[in-house]
Amino acid sequence: PGWEVCFYGAVWLVSDRLEDHFDSLSGLESSLNGPSLKCGLTMQGPGVAVIRLLAARSLLVKKSFARIRKAAAPIFPILQREQRIPQT
Repeated sequence: PGWEVCFYGAVWLVSDRLEDHFDSLSGLESSLNGPSLKCGLTMQGPGVAVIRLLAARSLLVKKSFARIRKAAAPIFPILQREQRIPQT
């Protein structure tokens, strides 16, 4: 899209409840698209979707992954847990 460099990221989602939440993920796709970030959501089969990201900066991909994680938490309860390992 006219950028000197681009960064790519993809998130695969697999769940038997994915179709129930597809509308909320589609809304996320629309909100992520902009001049510096392109996002696409595709159903690959029953219960399988992929979200692809193409961005002008790597930080945009990282921030988008955080937003996708938050949006996918109702589908995947494990994503609601704290992912940091406690330091002892």
